[in-house]
Amino acid sequence: MKARILLVSGVHPRYLASFFTGITVTSSIADAILLPVSEASDLLQKIQDRWPLAQLSYELGA
Repeated sequence: MKARILLVSGVHPRYLASFFTGITVTSSIADAILLPVSEASDLLQKIQDRWPLAQLSYELGA
């Protein structure tokens, strides 16, 4: 299973697009990075001080 990191939810959601040279944010789910759940969880723990409302958004598949 894979997940995206949703930084801000609501009417104008923001997703994590990159974290290599700092946090890059996107409003497009298509541009959000898709990570294995364990990696996304680890990264979420690292950024939650700066993004306290951040959460995982899981990819549903067949």
